[in-house]
Amino acid sequence: MNSSNVISIKEKVDRRPRIQIVPGKLSAAVAAAEQVLIKANAGIYQRDGKLVRIVQPLAGSGLPYITEVNRHWLLHALSKHAVFLKFDGRIRELKIIDPPQDVVRALLKLGGGCKFSHPGTDGDAA
Repeated sequence: MNSSNVISIKEKVDRRPRIQIVPGKLSAAVAAAEQVLIKANAGIYQRDGKLVRIVQPLAGSGLPYITEVNRHWLLHALSKHAVFLKFDGRIRELKIIDPPQDVVRALLKLGGGCKFSHPGTDGDAA
């Protein structure tokens, strides 16, 4: 791997919350990711045991509608709102990684077991 592809944690990247991925601690990572998305008002809700979001069509093209969150959209939302870190033993420091697929899958599968609000309960949708 080219060393320019690894971003050192010592660099000030941004102010997004950091979630450290630790082997055997998936539930902690999932809970942290959920809290980050809730605090960021990422537009994720739960409905009928699934994670959903409200889509606002372009002006004049229809009414807002609710659609199920898919793994690609959730991966993007997690990347946008948090920095994920994992210890790299080769370089002996934390490095920035993409949100782990295990975290994405767990959030999607938990659906109704998450703490996201329901559409319409916070004024965002009816």
